[in-house]
Amino acid sequence: GMLGFMGDLPVNYPSSHAQWVLKTCQTHPFIIDETYVTLLKQMTLNPSERSKRMGWHLLTMLLNAFLPTRPVQVSLMHFLAQKASEAGEDDAHNTRKKEFAAYCEALLKRQVWDGDEEGSIIPATSIIEQMKSMMGPYKM
Repeated sequence: GMLGFMGDLPVNYPSSHAQWVLKTCQTHPFIIDETYVTLLKQMTLNPSERSKRMGWHLLTMLLNAFLPTRPVQVSLMHFLAQKASEAGEDDAHNTRKKEFAAYCEALLKRQVWDGDEEGSIIPATSIIEQMKSMMGPYKM
């Protein structure tokens, strides 16, 4: 699932792996926190910059769909602050990392403000593919 979408395991349809991760969280809410923690660990310890970028995209999808518990929210905020501070240089890669961190922080705050709503929407694989080809700072 996660590793297939991020490109750490070769798969034919990476977007379907992202969708599988999201659907699994939807049908088994007790693994939402574990999914967040696993993703943060994978993004922290991963030597592949492309894989980390894909991880940011999966994180945005998770944040749009599921609110983690308060302890994971705190860890996530710490992670986002750390990633934003690591991106101190003014090259395009570090600017993108800061933008992702700020965007994810805004998504988390919105989720906390709105509360965890039932019936989270899981994007279709075609939508995930469109997200991958978006222009702008969040381009994969």
